[in-house]
Amino acid sequence: MSDILSDLQKKARDNARTPMQWDDSRNAGFSDGDKEVKPWMKVNDDYKIYNAERELADPNSVMRFWQKALKFRKSNLACVYSVFLQIEPESEELFIYTKTTDDDTFLVFLNFTKDTLQWEISSTYIKFERVIGNFDETALQDNSVQLKPYEGVVYRVD
Repeated sequence: MSDILSDLQKKARDNARTPMQWDDSRNAGFSDGDKEVKPWMKVNDDYKIYNAERELADPNSVMRFWQKALKFRKSNLACVYSVFLQIEPESEELFIYTKTTDDDTFLVFLNFTKDTLQWEISSTYIKFERVIGNFDETALQDNSVQLKPYEGVVYRVD
């Protein structure tokens, strides 16, 4: 029976979970810091570096990016109700597509590599307005976009 339980513990999804890391206080702020309360699951050792309080304080954090991305998605119908057209479908490095409604067209670039990649922009698109991305700026030159490693960026185009 102990062998079976040991195997189940290795396969259980709880091994990938930890209590929510709210801040850098004891138990990552997960339980009342004034009491001698110990969470039933171990708090991750990196809670002093990675926690909600720090993410909220950093305007360039992953949490802040996802807040912006979700706000963008909710405020633009083209993100949900639109015509999807994949560009360069054979590429395994870049995922490029458009989402189009009667009012808007968004051109989305996703670089899935550790390398900086460049893509030649079709003359179909004339004007670019950067809407959102996971880096502050994307190199956009005359007829090409240069994407940093693992960069994702969305442009509104005419």
